Amino acid sequence: MRRGEVFFTGKSQFGVNVSAGVNIMSEGPHKELLDFIQKAINIEKQAVKLYKNTAATIDNAAVKLIVDELGMDSSKHAKMYETIERVLKKQPYSFKDFHEEKWTDKLVAKRDLEKHIKIEEHMIELVQEQIKIVKQPTIKAILEHILEDEKRHHSYLMQVIKGL
Repeated sequence: MRRGEVFFTGKSQFGVNVSAGVNIMSEGPHKELLDFIQKAINIEKQAVKLYKNTAATIDNAAVKLIVDELGMDSSKHAKMYETIERVLKKQPYSFKDFHEEKWTDKLVAKRDLEKHIKIEEHMIELVQEQIKIVKQPTIKAILEHILEDEKRHHSYLMQVIKGL
């Protein structure tokens, strides 16, 4: 193994063999974090494959929905870890770099994000209305889960706008 190359092998928490190589700095304040991130990326990607395979074997619509959602979350987590990895590999490691990496026109970005905030607010209102009306427990539980996601989306967007 060359200096600066990190290589992981072993079984993930899902019982899947994990092995991946990445060339990163072998020294510095972020080495341990980068090691963790690369491992997490691979575990999340393996989880996505397993969730897909599991969903293909399930006939119950509600259970299949949950398994599909978990797979989507794992895919999202892998992308989030990949973003952190890109930020940490960039010099210097500043919060400002993270926020401004691709947004050259802050006014356009802010205007567009404000539109998304309005959409999330509207969806929160609509879903809240339906939760009050729906009597079927399974559907109500799904709607409540969606409502929590919409609220989280709204909160994230508000944080991003504050950072612009």
